[in-house]
Formats: sequence, C-alpha cells, structure tokens
Amino acid sequence: MTSIPASPTLTGRRPLAPAFAFPIIGLLTGMREATVLAVTAETPTIRSIRLEPPAGYSFRAGQHALLRLDAEAGPDMRPLSISSAPSEGILEFATRVGPSSFKRAFFDLRPGDRVKVSRPMGRWTIDASAPAVVLGGGIGITPVKSVLTESVTARHLPVRLVISNRSAAETPFAAELTALARRAPRISLAWHLTEKSDGGLNGEVYGGRIDRTAVEREVAAADAGAGFYVTGPDAMVRSVAGLLAEAGVPSSRIRPLAQGYRAPQA
Repeated sequence: MTSIPASPTLTGRRPLAPAFAFPIIGLLTGMREATVLAVTAETPTIRSIRLEPPAGYSFRAGQHALLRLDAEAGPDMRPLSISSAPSEGILEFATRVGPSSFKRAFFDLRPGDRVKVSRPMGRWTIDASAPAVVLGGGIGITPVKSVLTESVTARHLPVRLVISNRSAAETPFAAELTALARRAPRISLAWHLTEKSDGGLNGEVYGGRIDRTAVEREVAAADAGAGFYVTGPDAMVRSVAGLLAEAGVPSSRIRPLAQGYRAPQA
C-alpha cells in the first residue's frame, strides 16, 4: 500500500445539504454505519477506501451510494459510485482530491474510522447482449471497475476500455483493469495520456485526450452493434457523446453514465 499523506490545505465548499436535514436524508436513504478497513493512495491525487459493509448490505455492480463523513465544519455527504463488485464482500469508494470539506474528510480517513453509508441506488451496467466500448476519464472509471469485475467470468462479448488520464501515475485502478484484461482476453485496453506518455501501462497508449480522432478510430474499429458507454467528468461526457453522434453512432447506442441521484460536484 502506498503511504498516505495528510490531506492538503484547501478552501472548503458548502455541503450537499444543511446539517439539520441530514437525519431526514439518513432515514430516507437507509443510512447505516460502516467501518473503514483500508485506505489506499491509488494515485498521488486519488484515494480509495474499503469498508466493512453493514450487516445484510447488498448492492448490484454499477450502483452508487451516499457517503456521510464528519468534516471540519460538521457532517457532510456526497454520492459516490461503488467501485468494488458485490462478489468481493466489501464496499470500495474512491475520489480525487478537491476543494471541499467532504474531500478533506475523505482524505483524512484511516482504518478503524466509522462512516455512514446509504442503501445502494441507481444502476449503470453494460448490456450483456452486445459488444461494448467504454470511454472514460479520471475517477469516472469507478463504476466500470465494479461492473467488469463482477461480469468478467460471465460475459463473452468484446469489451473495449478507452481510458483518459494525465499520466500513468495518475491512472487509478490500472493494475486491476490490466489483471481483468489478462483473465478475459475479450477485454482490450487503450490508454490516453494528456501530459506524459510514460511507461507502466499495458495495452495501447496514445498521447492526448479522447478527441475527435480517437472517437472516430474507436467507432471505425468497433464490432457491429456495439454500445458506447461514456463516463467521467460532466464536460468530458458531453463532449465525447457529441463526438460519437457526429461520427454516426445512433443515439440509442450512446449511453452516458446517469446515476439517478444527481448533486453538485464536491
């Protein structure tokens, strides 16, 4: 495990809701306590936590939940995708460092700490009846990791992962995704690095963002009837979905990540 530095000093942002509303939100969303089992620095700016789920907790691959933390200014909560798979028996969440009290509290978590987690919500999954091309950026890879981990032994159609990050060092879950591809040859990987084309990644490596050229390349190479799934920062999702449409992909086969419970970004 990479050593865990203290959270950086950042200015705060307003919480998701006023603190007095949190008990009501907790009741409505079935929020319960969970214990932090492990904390991992996935990259210099991305942290993941693994939780022991509350008794009887169950979820489906691709779902998300509200995570409530005790921040400096009081309780705060945010919706986060569950990056672990149901078969793993743990709850894993990850986020990138940012200027909010929630993220400061997330980065300060240590094994043994207690947090609160809501019941799982939403469903984002890959259609098992058609080939898939997943275009993702940054921390947006978290639900993809969950879905692929759970389905790697059951799915027999091709899955193409096209992931964009600044560098290999800033690519979360690269080792886990590479291991999945080795276990299931039908999964292929392509990495886009916007700052450095450094080593450490297995698969195809390209310089630059997932731009028009990259989208047209993936559309031309995709299997017939493939679905195109886009996940990542909102601006990236809008841009890539638009480029897919301009490349001739029918709207019925363009599937941006939609998680039901929408909230301002932390």
